[in-house]
Amino acid sequence: MRPSTLCVLILLCTSVPGQALELTINLSDGDPLTSDNPFGITYDPDGTHAYVSLCGDLPPWPLPPTPWAPAWNNDKVVKLNLTTGAQVAMGTAGHFPEDIALTLDASGQTRHVYVNNSSSGTVTCLSPTLNPIATISLTPCAGGTYGSVFPFGIAASPDGARIYAGGTSCATVDVIDSDPQSPAFNQVLQSFSVPNLFGRPAWLDTTHIVFPVTSYNFNPSLGYSDGSTTGLSVVDVTNPASVTTWMVTPFQQFNYPQITDIAVTPTGTVVAAIGYGLTPRVVEVDAGSGALLRTLDLGPAVGVGLHGVALSPDGSTLAVTALNGGELALIDIAAFATISVTPTGLPGSVTLPNEVMFSPDGSRLGVTLQGAAAVQIYSGLPSHALGLWADPVVTLGTTGALGVHHVQAGHAAWTYVSDSPGPSIYGPWTIQIGVPFSLLATLSAAIDGTAQTSIQIPVIPGLFGTTFHLQAITVDGNGSVRLSNHVTTTIN
Repeated sequence: MRPSTLCVLILLCTSVPGQALELTINLSDGDPLTSDNPFGITYDPDGTHAYVSLCGDLPPWPLPPTPWAPAWNNDKVVKLNLTTGAQVAMGTAGHFPEDIALTLDASGQTRHVYVNNSSSGTVTCLSPTLNPIATISLTPCAGGTYGSVFPFGIAASPDGARIYAGGTSCATVDVIDSDPQSPAFNQVLQSFSVPNLFGRPAWLDTTHIVFPVTSYNFNPSLGYSDGSTTGLSVVDVTNPASVTTWMVTPFQQFNYPQITDIAVTPTGTVVAAIGYGLTPRVVEVDAGSGALLRTLDLGPAVGVGLHGVALSPDGSTLAVTALNGGELALIDIAAFATISVTPTGLPGSVTLPNEVMFSPDGSRLGVTLQGAAAVQIYSGLPSHALGLWADPVVTLGTTGALGVHHVQAGHAAWTYVSDSPGPSIYGPWTIQIGVPFSLLATLSAAIDGTAQTSIQIPVIPGLFGTTFHLQAITVDGNGSVRLSNHVTTTIN
């Protein structure tokens, strides 16, 4: 690509300064009489597809569980192509399917899809194309029925050999054998107690899993709960009888905080969204000591019903949904400050954003709208800046390395080189290398959005002592152009 061609490309492409709604995917199970409202979303490792559970609706309280399905609940899981918006597969689970966990094969691709079914009190195992494999009944509460388990939160172990499904009404976790080579495949192996369990778990490391917990204080004089405290329980799955619990909110009468979702940062701390209390907050907690490290009060910018959280693959950005307010908030983890707050619907609409998930390359966000029977895909995320690196010094006759990150998976990044610095201004873009410049390397991003290569430096005496200036460019799937930072390499 010649320099003039690059400049034309920059001028013709779109600039996206902040996150933008790229795609809205309307969901359907093909039956106009059932609600298609979604609950959970999980990206497929291929970065192109996602699995979404269609939970349907809840009936007016206090109808007993039996009439909830099929009159109100849905029981479908769909597979979506997030590039085209097409629904490419659909499978049947139990009633009111909620969260989804994937196990992976040796190549890192989806082996099985597991979904917990709240009204049915079961977990369904499906193939990657959503063909049914097994329905697994969870351990019932004493004196109750399977339907009273109400599972919420499911996770596959890091090695994919076990599924951990939490039962909210029983405060128990069932451990399912998810190894297809095992004679106990898709059977419940054991159950253990996590008092006050309620929410989506996350792995702290290969043997420790963290569950959100909320304890309600029953006031006998009032005849009802007059407040709650919420926190985290850490379980060593090799010794699940030992549960360490840290409550991170103090009791305050008529304040009902609750954590429903958490994420573990690359440094091993836990970030959690505290919703449903007097004010919506995001906290960072040391899982080893229970110490509250940082707190971000989101105030009136979002509704109090914080529900879903997701951490970007590089750990830099947290996404949080406010179920009752309809907002999606992005938070800078390093600064622990709000980047942006975006409404997921028009004023007055009831979208109920539930779960949120980053794509494997970190370039896009998927959000389920439980009140709108749709999934939204956001791109142009402020934290997803194209990055370029190169060896700062390279010796004549050797190879120098360079690479990029934050490229959309499967897309190209072109790296250009000049023997002089810029800048040159083209519309909203600044080219930081001098003109003329030449194409040095074309890199295709892997599924995680990174790529690198090596450049052989020829033995030409005139190159000695020369400093080269490099900058990269990429074009996203929506046509947006992004320029990288400017780096230098000196030949000696």
